[in-house]
Amino acid sequence: MKRARSHLYIAASLDGYIADSQGSISWLDAFNDQEYGYAAYLASMPVMVLGRSTFDQALGFAADPYPGKRVIVLTHRPLTANAPANTSTYAGSLRGLAEDLAKEGVETYGLVGGGNVNRQYLQEGLLDLLDLFIIPVMLGSGIPLFPAPYPPKSLILHETARYMNGVTYMRYEIPAQIADKGIP
Repeated sequence: MKRARSHLYIAASLDGYIADSQGSISWLDAFNDQEYGYAAYLASMPVMVLGRSTFDQALGFAADPYPGKRVIVLTHRPLTANAPANTSTYAGSLRGLAEDLAKEGVETYGLVGGGNVNRQYLQEGLLDLLDLFIIPVMLGSGIPLFPAPYPPKSLILHETARYMNGVTYMRYEIPAQIADKGIP
């Protein structure tokens, strides 16, 4: 069955963490001096999918962190009263969500994470495109980009860029035939 493709846009420390041991991403603040294409990414995504902890954290940054976007929060818990009107919850299978989005005409949707959502997408073979920004910081501990366990995956590198502040960008694709078979 046809499914919408997921596109994860994310930053990680050099040692593979997306947040520190307290769940904070304030360590990224020192690197906000550059434009990394996030506005263009966001503008190209009709739907944003994220985990509950990531959504709660995003609400701390803005009353509507994804204005004009349909937002789907992966959770079994009801949303708080301050959740924007464009937000709904989903607790079914990730493949079912991707198939439902395709039926609605969505070709690609934005995946925001966090770590457990990233892992689930890898486990299900549903991670299609990854824009990864490696930040030249070593946190030593925290929330991993892809917490174990997940099956081996082969990725195809499509693009790289280096920023003057030391950030490295990589765009990877995980084709279905590779994502489903893993590394030979």
